[in-house]
Amino acid sequence: MTPPPSASRDVGAYLGMTPRIYAWGETVRRGHISRAGSELVRSLLFEAAVVLLTRTKRISCLKSWGLRMCKRKPTKVVVAALPRKLAVLMLTLWKNGTSFQPTSEKLSLVMAG
Repeated sequence: MTPPPSASRDVGAYLGMTPRIYAWGETVRRGHISRAGSELVRSLLFEAAVVLLTRTKRISCLKSWGLRMCKRKPTKVVVAALPRKLAVLMLTLWKNGTSFQPTSEKLSLVMAG
């Protein structure tokens, strides 16, 4: 078993939420997510993303980010991107030892990156 990621950029790959890349010569195509990590964690993050976008009434920077993305991209693409963002946010909160504040200034800075 591989150790958990220490950098935020590695979370998506660790959980299998990065696109597979098919490369042949000069042709590079992105495919479906790789599904390399824990299936349970990935499915729980996807479920949390769907609930966040569709069922929650309280506005947060995560929900507003997702709704802004839904205006530009198909909903299925946003539902695939939001779990990775949730995972990066959870890792950052865990490393900092802080708790989630839906409308925090610091959270807005994390969401921008």
